[in-house]
Amino acid sequence: TGERDAGFGEAGEVDLRLGLIRPFPEFYWNSAPVIVNDVVVIGSYVEDITTNQRVANKQSPRGDVRGFDVRTGEHLWTFHTIPLENEFGVETWGVDPVDDRVSWEYSGNTNMWAHPTGDPELGTVYLPLSTPTNDYYGGHRPGDNLFAESLVCVAHLALPGNSSRGLGLRLRLVRRAGGHHRRRPADQGGGAAEQAGLRLRPRSRHRRAGLANRGAGGTGVRRAGRAALPHPALPHQAGAVRAAGRNRR
Repeated sequence: TGERDAGFGEAGEVDLRLGLIRPFPEFYWNSAPVIVNDVVVIGSYVEDITTNQRVANKQSPRGDVRGFDVRTGEHLWTFHTIPLENEFGVETWGVDPVDDRVSWEYSGNTNMWAHPTGDPELGTVYLPLSTPTNDYYGGHRPGDNLFAESLVCVAHLALPGNSSRGLGLRLRLVRRAGGHHRRRPADQGGGAAEQAGLRLRPRSRHRRAGLANRGAGGTGVRRAGRAALPHPALPHQAGAVRAAGRNRR
């Protein structure tokens, strides 16, 4: 009919600003939500502003991913892209050597601004997560920084007879060595982030075996969370990185 459904949220709408750990006035997203097994999965779009004159603040809104009931608008779950205290992976966020604060408390971004991939058969959704605060400098957040720059499989989607399966697997799309952080989010957000399901033909049967990404390249086994094909890390020359321009992701 084109009319609002009074049974969805409040008077037919859901305020996505509610329930955010670190609220910001204007909540918006870059890609359309994905619906898998009656769950609407939505990420967020945040700003990383880095220019020659101004380095963006190390504290910014978090990029947590949420799931909502497609019929009622009820908030079903939140995946904390930066773990909170006592959550799995929080130990990978070290202490800021300047302020002597644990970095998970103030770090932000690590958002899903590109499109996720859902798998109704497994009841899972694959979240492509981007770089934490900030794009070009991460000295204030030592450590491996889970779940940044990763493809994370969340199995919180409803299945027949099984309402929740918890966090499944994680495929790290960015390799780090010597404690260095990624300085460019473009492949993660725009390339590696946009995965697609693959159907391979092992012998005589079709089987959807994994996920492929563009930009950074690579394939992953959807059930195991490991690389399907070799993806060696190549050395690069060390040197200064100069931040230029304005990036909004």
